[in-house]
Amino acid sequence: MTESAEKLAPVFLKHGYAFMYLYCRGQGLSADQATFIQDILQREEASKGKEARQHLQFVLATTDQLDDVMAALSFLKTAPAVDAKCIAIKAIPSAAN
Repeated sequence: MTESAEKLAPVFLKHGYAFMYLYCRGQGLSADQATFIQDILQREEASKGKEARQHLQFVLATTDQLDDVMAALSFLKTAPAVDAKCIAIKAIPSAAN
């Protein structure tokens, strides 16, 4: 995933964009901050089935995970060196079912 950021970031930076590469909670540099979403989803599927996993994935993507992306965006918008109209954020999606 770091390789992707190394490829994507220069493209955006070259065009004047700030670039932030986000990991899901519990992944990458956030590994010690929370339980990784895939671990949560696997436990949900093991205990309640695939439909429950899909539902939980939707809930997390539209609540906790979205909150993290919005917090990053808010941070970037207030950074003195960043033009709030020139921001790109790459959030790592959770793996497909």
